Order: sequence, then C-alpha cells, then structure tokens
Amino acid sequence: NILLMIFTFGMYQAYDITYYDMTLDTPIVELNDKSLKEVFENGIININSDFNNVSGWNPYGGIYTVSDGIAIFTANGTQPFTSLHQDITIDGHVYYHNAYIRVLNTNAKRISILISSSITKLIENPVYNEWYYLSAKNIAGSNLRFQTIVNYENALIANGNQHELDYYKLYDMTLLGISSLTVEEMDYYFTLYQDIKENGSIHEMTYTENTFDIH
Repeated sequence: NILLMIFTFGMYQAYDITYYDMTLDTPIVELNDKSLKEVFENGIININSDFNNVSGWNPYGGIYTVSDGIAIFTANGTQPFTSLHQDITIDGHVYYHNAYIRVLNTNAKRISILISSSITKLIENPVYNEWYYLSAKNIAGSNLRFQTIVNYENALIANGNQHELDYYKLYDMTLLGISSLTVEEMDYYFTLYQDIKENGSIHEMTYTENTFDIH
C-alpha cells in the first residue's frame, strides 16, 4: 500500500493506494461479484460458440464448414441472405451477444446480429476481408432465435458468396444478475477478459480517499 498526501486550499486529501494483480478469477463488483471467467467462459449459454466443429448451429440459405475454429458459410443461391442460428433464448430475459465476422466477397449489403427477429447491431456495405466486432443487448421475445445474417441484393447474387465467423457468443444477463449493465460496459469487460486470457494478469490500482481540514 502507498499513502499519498495532497495539500489543497487548507485541506489535506489522503489517498490509500493499493496495487493488485487482476486475473480471470478476480471477483468484480460490477459483474455481481463474479469473475471474468465466470461471466465470459462459464456464462456462455449457446452451443459451440467458438466453432470447434459444425454442431449446434442451423444454417439457412447455404452450407457451412469449419476449419481451424473458423466457420465458413457459403450461400447456395436459394435466398437473398444467409444465416446461422440457434433457438435457445428465454422469453423476457436480457441477453448480451457478440460476434466476430467478415465477408469474403464484395456483394454483401449488410451483416447483422439479432434476437427474436429484431436487428440490434448491423454493418452496412461491409468491406471485403475486414473483420467486424458486433455486439448487442436484447430482451428476448417469444421467437427464441438468435442469429447472424448476411444480406445480398438477391438470391442470384448471393449464390456462391462466402463469409466467416470466428465466434458468436450468447450470455444470459438476467441469470448472471448483471442485466443493468450497458453494451459498452459489457464490451469493456469482454475486452478485458480477452486481454488477460492472452497476456496473463494485469496490474490494477484501487484507492480510498479521506479529506480533512488543517487548522
């Protein structure tokens, strides 16, 4: 611990500073005293979110394969869009979901993620071969589907075009007790989780402040 004293306008401000190493197992107050691991690993509720194989997902408008943890979706020309979905949400629950996706063509008009048929995050005119991070917070309706969609001008143009997914993860914020958090806050903690998982613990600081008069 470090005690820092600052004198300002006849008053002392004392800061008791504590440094500690944050790990994936460190409880975080804002996450309902859960750790990053409890939320972003144990809290994933969808099947095969990292695409280790082809199980769990339902393709529409094409076929998909998996290579080295990447889902590769090829449109078959029967629809003007392609999608991957699972039907596992609970009506009335609040969800956070995020995906990492790119299109391998110049014909895609839009990529989006949605729950219960309500688009919540989209990218118009995505750039060829550029990865996009999409995230959203939704209240599920009676349609229990959550999915990614890539739209094209028509089915003929869609035919043979591909896009890829690195991951698509779904978290039940209601069950985790963190439904009051915003998308931006969830994005922050998810990024923190990824950083610590990749690089190890990070050095964090906390402090308490006391102010008193000098007579």
